Amino acid sequence: MPIPSGSSPWAEDRTGREAETLPRLAAIQGQLDGFSAQRAHLEQGMRTLTQHAAQQRPPEAIYQSRLQQEWVAARGEIAALLTTVGERKARRQRAGSESSLMMLGSSPAVDSGTSLVKGAIQAISGDRARLRTPQRRKVTVNAGDRLNGLGSVRAVDALQGIVMRRNERVVR
Repeated sequence: MPIPSGSSPWAEDRTGREAETLPRLAAIQGQLDGFSAQRAHLEQGMRTLTQHAAQQRPPEAIYQSRLQQEWVAARGEIAALLTTVGERKARRQRAGSESSLMMLGSSPAVDSGTSLVKGAIQAISGDRARLRTPQRRKVTVNAGDRLNGLGSVRAVDALQGIVMRRNERVVR
């Protein structure tokens, strides 16, 4: 088979392959352009999310700091309350043991025939109070003691300088 002088079989084959390849390359280029557009869109979304996150950090930090301070304050209050409860329990236990001794007659401090007037507190020390009767006698009382005219003593509060009675009245 003679080969024409102006054309070679290789040249025909090359133009045929180019004709097939060029549309494929154009399709691939279109896909790459689409991926590039999607990448740009995702980068913009990431920038927006980063800005929103940066704006949210300061309020969150302030909120967390405030919660931490409130938590520390609450723990301090709880500790103070637990201390107060412990002190009150100890006072009640001491008062209970002292009043049981008085009921047995081992302490002459409380005379059941005494009555008190307003302003009768002479002194308070711990859980004890020294009271003055209308007859100018001095009587020492503790929580749980029973006095004529006063009733039962519920508590002696040295901090406030009062003796609380069972009927919620206060002797100052």
